[in-house]
Amino acid sequence: MLAKVVGKSKVEILAYEEILNAEELMDWIVSLGKYFDYEEVDDKKKMKFVVTRLKGHATIWWDQL
Repeated sequence: MLAKVVGKSKVEILAYEEILNAEELMDWIVSLGKYFDYEEVDDKKKMKFVVTRLKGHATIWWDQL
C-alpha cells in the first residue's frame, strides 16, 4: 500500500538584510530562483514575495523606490 503524500516540504528563503557580501547576495538571488521554480510561483507574485524578504535598510530603499 502506498502512503498518501499530504503536501510539499517547506522551503524557507532567508531575509535579505544588506549584510551579505557579493557572493552571498548572488547565492540568495539564485536560491530565490530555485524556490520560485520549486513552488511554481507565478511571475506576477515573485516581486511581492521578494519584498517580504527585505529587512532593514533594504526595506527602506524599496519603500522609497
